[in-house]
Amino acid sequence: MLHNKSGSVIFPIVMAVLLILGALGFSLYRSMTEKANFVNAHANAALLDFAAMEMEAVIFDELGKQLKKSDSSIFKDLLKTATDATELDVSGYNGLWDKKFSFLGKKEFARLSWSSTVKFVNFSGLAGTGKWNDPFEKLCRINVDLDLSIGHIASKKLRKLYQFSRPCKLQRLGLPVVSKFSLFVKNPEKTNGNTEGYNCFENMHDGNPTQANYSGTQKSMPLILFNSTKVGLTDITDAGYVFLGGQEDIELHTTAGNHPDYGESFLFCSMSKPLSSVIVFDMNVLPSTAAFAPAGIQLATSPSTLQGVLGIRSVVFGFYSVNNLGESMNYLDTLSRWFDPSNMVTMNSSFLHIYGSMSNPTPTMVLGRVKRTYARYAKLVARLAGRQDVQGVCWLKNPAPMNNTAGQSLDSWSQVPFPGSLDDKKTGISYSVATAALSMISLFGSPSAPATAWSSYLDYASGLCNEEYNRVYEYVFRKDDDKDFPPSKKTFEAKFGTYQQTGETFALTRKNTGNTLFQSDLNKISTLDLLKDRISIQVRDQAEFDQLFKNDDGSYDLRGQVIKIQGGAFEFPAGAKIHTSGIIAVAGKISLKGGVTCDSKVLLSLVSIGDNITLEGSNEEVQANLVALDGTVVSASKSSIKIKGGVAVNKLSPKDWKYGGQVTYDERFDPIQSSREDTYVVAIADYHDRWKVDQVTK
Repeated sequence: MLHNKSGSVIFPIVMAVLLILGALGFSLYRSMTEKANFVNAHANAALLDFAAMEMEAVIFDELGKQLKKSDSSIFKDLLKTATDATELDVSGYNGLWDKKFSFLGKKEFARLSWSSTVKFVNFSGLAGTGKWNDPFEKLCRINVDLDLSIGHIASKKLRKLYQFSRPCKLQRLGLPVVSKFSLFVKNPEKTNGNTEGYNCFENMHDGNPTQANYSGTQKSMPLILFNSTKVGLTDITDAGYVFLGGQEDIELHTTAGNHPDYGESFLFCSMSKPLSSVIVFDMNVLPSTAAFAPAGIQLATSPSTLQGVLGIRSVVFGFYSVNNLGESMNYLDTLSRWFDPSNMVTMNSSFLHIYGSMSNPTPTMVLGRVKRTYARYAKLVARLAGRQDVQGVCWLKNPAPMNNTAGQSLDSWSQVPFPGSLDDKKTGISYSVATAALSMISLFGSPSAPATAWSSYLDYASGLCNEEYNRVYEYVFRKDDDKDFPPSKKTFEAKFGTYQQTGETFALTRKNTGNTLFQSDLNKISTLDLLKDRISIQVRDQAEFDQLFKNDDGSYDLRGQVIKIQGGAFEFPAGAKIHTSGIIAVAGKISLKGGVTCDSKVLLSLVSIGDNITLEGSNEEVQANLVALDGTVVSASKSSIKIKGGVAVNKLSPKDWKYGGQVTYDERFDPIQSSREDTYVVAIADYHDRWKVDQVTK
C-alpha cells in the first residue's frame, strides 16, 4: 500500500518539475529573441544614420562643386530661377552623387534601399538697400530629403526619413552700383573759379609736365582714367562711368598739347581723324553789322585802296603754364579778364584725365555737375579782294575791367582799340587802316549803344569756355559733315539724355533684359548699402583670415566668399597672388605693399569700412576694385600707380597722388552687361540650421 501510494506522489512531482523547466526554457528563448531583435534594430538604425550622414555630405559636396562652375547645368538653372519661384528640383541630377557613396558594396548595407530628393526652396531677393535689384541675385535654402530602409523581410524592414537644410546665396562678385564706375567720388574737391582743386597739373603748352615730379609742391601728375580695355570703343554704355558728386560745379581745365600720355587736344577732334594740337575754325555766325557784310568793306586808302571781307577766326587750346618761349597762356594779354592778378584763375590743367590719353582715348559717361574749361583765342581777320588767303587784323582781347576814380570796375573801349595799320604778309605792304570808317565799337554794335556793343564784343572775344563734360562726346564722335564748332549735332542727348546728369536720379539698366538694377541718388550710396546681405563669412582679424584663405606659398584662395574682417588693419604683401575670386571688407585700414595680381577670370574687390586704402610699391599694378566710401584711396608710391578695376571713394585729393596713376576699368565688373555669368558665385553654408529624422511605423 505504501508502495502504491509513494508512486502516485512522485509522478505529479516529476511532471510539475518538467512543466516548470519548460516554462523557464520558453521564457529564456523569448527573452533571447527579443534581445536579438532589439540589438538588430539598433544596428540597422545606426546603419541608416551612418548612410544618411554620408549621403548628405556627398550630395552637398557635389552640389558645391557644381555650383562653383558657371557653365554647369545646376548653376545655370539656379541663376535663371526667379526670386519668386516656389522651388527648383535638381533631384534629376542624382547621377552626380548616387555612385559616390562609400557604403556601396559593403555587405552590412546589402539590404539598404533609398531615394533622395534635392531641392532649392524659399527663394527671395537680396535685401540690400532696397534700391539694387539684380534679378539673378537671391537667397534660398537647399533641402536634401532622404528616404532610407533596411531589412530582408518587408514586414521587418526599418524605414527612416531624413531632412537636411542649409542656407544658400547667389550673388555677383561685383559690388552694387560702384562696380559700373572707373572712378566714383562722392565728395570731390571744390574746383571752380579761382579755387584750384583738381586743376593742379602744371604743364607746358605741349602737355609735358613742367618738372619731373611734384613731390615737394602742391602740384600733382595726372590720374588718367582708361574706361575700357577695348581700343576704339564707340558704345560708351560698355565703358566704366565717372561720377563726381556734390552740389557744386566741377570745372576741369583741359590739358594743352599732343603729349601721348598727358595732352588732351584730342578732346576737340574726331577719333577717326588725325589729331592736331592747334584747333582752328572760323566763326560761322558773325555780328549783324555793316562791317561784317558778305560784300565786304573798304579797309584802307593808303598807299592804295584795299577792299576785304571781315571775319573772326578762333584757335582752341587747353591750359598750360608756359610755352617753349617762356610765355604763359595769357598770350598778348588776350585773357586778362581771368588771369589778371585780381582774379587769378590758375593756368594749371586738371589732374583728372577722364577720357584717357591721346594714345588711347576711352570715351565715357560723366555724371555729376562736371564741366570742362578751355581757352578760345579769337582774332579779327580779313580776306582781301581777289584773294583766297586770310590776313590777321588783330586779336580780340578780353581785358580785365578797369577801375575809375571812384574805385568802380568798368569796361572801356579804349582797352581794345582798332589797329591803325594792316600788314599784308603776302606782299609785305603795310596799309593805313581807314579808322574814320572803322572802329571796334562799330564792328560789334552802334556807337549810340556802347553797352550793347560791348556785350556783343565779349561774345566774340577771346575767353575761357565752359561746357558740360559730356559734350566732349560730340567732338570725338562727330561726323565729317558736322563742320561747326562746337559741334551742332546733339548725338549724346539723343542716345543718353541731357549732357549734365547730376546722379540724383540715376538709373542702371541691364542691356539684354531691360531690368532696372538701380534707380536712386548716387550721392547717398554708403558702404552699408554695398555690403548688406552680402557677407558670407566673418573672421576676427587678419591672423584668422590668413589661416583660412592663405596658402603655404603665400598666395590666396578666397573661394568666392564675401569676407568681413571685423577688427584691425589688413595688409596684402607685395606681389600678392589671388587664385579665386572674392570680396574682402575690412573694418579698418587696408594697405597694399605692392602689386596684387589675379589669375585669369578672377575678380577681387577690397572694401575699407570707415578708413582708407593705401597703395605702396613701385611701377606695379593692383588688379582690384578699390572701395573706400568712408575715406579715400592714397598712393604712397614714389612712382605712378596702375589699377585695373576701379576706384570708389568719399573724397579724392590730388596731394594723395603726387606721382599720378592710371585706372583701367575691368569690364568684368560691369553689372549691366548681358554675358557675365562667370561673375556670379554661390555660397552654401557649412552647417545645417534645420534638420530632422522620423522613423516610419506601419
